[in-house]
Amino acid sequence: MKKASRPWRYATAGLVAVVMPATLAWYWLAPDKQAQYLTAKVERGDIESAVLATGTLQASRQVDVGAQVTGQIPIL
Repeated sequence: MKKASRPWRYATAGLVAVVMPATLAWYWLAPDKQAQYLTAKVERGDIESAVLATGTLQASRQVDVGAQVTGQIPIL
């Protein structure tokens, strides 16, 4: 009976010998899945932006605005 159990021991040891290094290699060599952010120190300052262009400006939408007022103006 003792001799029949040895092949199972060898098969189990061989399986562990293959699976264990493969699992460790996958764990150590897998790329990090955490997000990496680009950061910079906060500084106060003026914001300045300049645009140089030539051409004609045209409104995309034109609206007429007006007002009508009636009444008396009191004299103080």
